[in-house]
Amino acid sequence: MDNITAISNPAGNYLTGRVTLNNLLSSENRTVVEYNNITCDDNTAYRCDVHLSNSNTETSNVYSIKVKDPYGYTVITKEPDKTYYDPTTPFIELTCFAQGCHLPSYAWYKDTDLNSTLGNDSLYMISDVEIENSGNYICIVETIINGTVAKYSKTVTVDIRIG
Repeated sequence: MDNITAISNPAGNYLTGRVTLNNLLSSENRTVVEYNNITCDDNTAYRCDVHLSNSNTETSNVYSIKVKDPYGYTVITKEPDKTYYDPTTPFIELTCFAQGCHLPSYAWYKDTDLNSTLGNDSLYMISDVEIENSGNYICIVETIINGTVAKYSKTVTVDIRIG
């Protein structure tokens, strides 16, 4: 049994199902931790305590992992989620969501006017549901990936009509 996928220490439960311990019971006197899925939480220091059958405990040196900024995705949702809206709609809530190790910054724009920022939060509210507020709303997400500023954008169309 060279591969074990469980972590027995409760402090390491967040690793359960994401790592495989290789060579744990081998005579090589080393164990390899193989990650199947890296997350931002893995950016930490690790130490291994092995409880031997003779009641002794062996402790490894402390090793650190530097996670190189995994980036997930950017999505925009509309609430209510409709193809088109009429002016009786009380409001339209646009939410931009990005996932990564560093907290992203958000900027909202309308159509192609990237000189006028509508908002700087992940949430943008259209409270005046009027025909002139129809258009393409653009969310630009800025984050740091591997020490470099990266920008991602998503666009959502809001169509406001009478009746």
